[in-house]
Amino acid sequence: MVSFNAVSTDTHTLGEPFLRQFVSTFDFDKNKVSFAQNVNAESGTKVHHAFSALDWILLSAGIVVGLGLIIGIIMCRRGSTPK
Repeated sequence: MVSFNAVSTDTHTLGEPFLRQFVSTFDFDKNKVSFAQNVNAESGTKVHHAFSALDWILLSAGIVVGLGLIIGIIMCRRGSTPK
């Protein structure tokens, strides 16, 4: 789990499951945090440096399906159907 702290825009919280899979280093002189995969990490753990085209397509499709479900639920709760 990695979470963003909305109160302080430069603060992130790294959860224990994340920290078990990765090694973190803190360079206070350069104000930099670096991560590397832990050699004892679970099988299948990997670092994604960028999204591939397929990742973007699947993400977009998921958003469209999610929005469609939300709109459908709202319309069903109102008792109306699309015209």
